[in-house]
Amino acid sequence: MVRLPKTEQKVEGYLVSLGDNVKSLRLKCGLSQQSLAESVGISYPRISEIERGRGNPTVRTLQAIADVLDVPIERLFKGSKKTSAVA
Repeated sequence: MVRLPKTEQKVEGYLVSLGDNVKSLRLKCGLSQQSLAESVGISYPRISEIERGRGNPTVRTLQAIADVLDVPIERLFKGSKKTSAVA
């Protein structure tokens, strides 16, 4: 396994947590990845990347996702070990 610098490890953790939260909220809303992507205005593969913690979405994209899921943008990060003190 490749060792990442500490900052990269933190970012990777945020992205994985973000992806888990997006997927959980999407399923709770009864949306498919395709329908979320269409509503947000991005491609289906992009949603898949984000949910797998592989994408590094812009704040604009995160806000659009939060709007479609009808949650504040902060909710996309809730539950992260790194953000639990903030959320």
